[in-house]
Amino acid sequence: DYPFQVDQGRAESLPYDDGSFDLVFCSNAIDHFDNPQSAITEIHRVLQPGGHVFLTCDTYEEDSGYRNEAHPHTFTESKLLELVSRVDTGSSRLDQQRTEQKLRFC
Repeated sequence: DYPFQVDQGRAESLPYDDGSFDLVFCSNAIDHFDNPQSAITEIHRVLQPGGHVFLTCDTYEEDSGYRNEAHPHTFTESKLLELVSRVDTGSSRLDQQRTEQKLRFC
């Protein structure tokens, strides 16, 4: 048991109303999703105006594409930045921090 509610769903179609959260946490998962762009769009949809996204992902020097069944996507730093920046966030800002080969967006 957890001291919080746990729901199961697909990142590409989150089972929540628009603007349901002031914080979305997605750590080392985006490269596992079938459609990362749809997942990013859904994260933005369920985020309240002025809310925050904490997203981490391993990045690589080269995009090798499909790695294996569990990791259908490989991201370079620039490819991940492009993916995240495609969502129009209005006045919100994108901060990134590099930690070894991971990027974190807040």
